[in-house]
Parts: sequence; structure tokens; C-alpha cells
Amino acid sequence: PHVREPESADAQARPLLAAELTFLRQATDAPVQLHLGDTYVQGRRGVVQSWAEGCRFYRLAAEQGNATAQSRIGTCYAWGLGMALDLPTAARYSRLAAEQGKADAQFDYGHLLESGKGGVKRDLAEAVRWYRAAAAQRDAMALAQLGMCYEKGRGMAQSDAEASA
Repeated sequence: PHVREPESADAQARPLLAAELTFLRQATDAPVQLHLGDTYVQGRRGVVQSWAEGCRFYRLAAEQGNATAQSRIGTCYAWGLGMALDLPTAARYSRLAAEQGKADAQFDYGHLLESGKGGVKRDLAEAVRWYRAAAAQRDAMALAQLGMCYEKGRGMAQSDAEASA
């Protein structure tokens, strides 16, 4: 069987041809949809930057269970990037990715639970559980937020020793 050589940096930087873009837009596998979402969001390879198009492809990949896409579409909903702000939907996608071990999604889901805004039920103990999961993977945001929870006693007993650890 023929093994294709990896694309060079020059080939990865060149603009996509219209036919290539049309082909990619018809792809049904999650990794291609995720990549296309990134291409639109970042405006790479000659593609006009578009949060709406990028998030559309993230959603397609997320619905197939792709944890990275679930995390990214959760962020789109949480910030209203390319779509209407929708915190309950952001929480749903962030939780799906968090359950697959994505540290950024674990932090995001914890943050949504801690804030209790936009129809997301506030649950400090559950927020801390997700911060701990992300912190165990050395997620800097989760480590900082977990320290704040220890310092303020949010969702756990207050502990100056743990807050400064």
C-alpha cells in the first residue's frame, strides 16, 4: 500500500483550493470537521474567518462524541461566539467533554456550576469536583480557581494551607 508523506509546512500554509474546501465541507468524520472548524475560526489557509461556520463544524464533530469539539462548541455557546449565548447548552457540551477527561472543559464546566448563571444550577461542591479533576491534569486556570475555593471556603471547608499550596 502507498503511504502518503506528511505535508510540508509550505503545503500546510498554502490556501485551500475551492474544490478542496468543498470536499472538506462534505466530510462526515469528526476529526475533519474539527479541523475545518479550527480553520474557519482562525481564518487559516485562505478561508475567510467565521465563528459561525467554525462553530457549525464544531457542533457536527461534537455530536459524534469528539471531546475537543465538545469543549470548543461549549466555549462558543458560553461566550456567544458565532451563535447566541446559551449557558445551559454550553454546560451540556462542556460536561460531555469534561466526562471524557478534557481539562479545559472540566474547568469550564466547574466555572459554569460555580457561577450558577443563565439557567445553570449553582452547585459549588460539584464545581470543586470538576476543578480538582482539571487541576490533577495541571490546568493552570483550575489550579488558581481551586486555590480561591480553598481560600474562601467555596464548595469546601476553608483552608489557608491548601489555598497557598
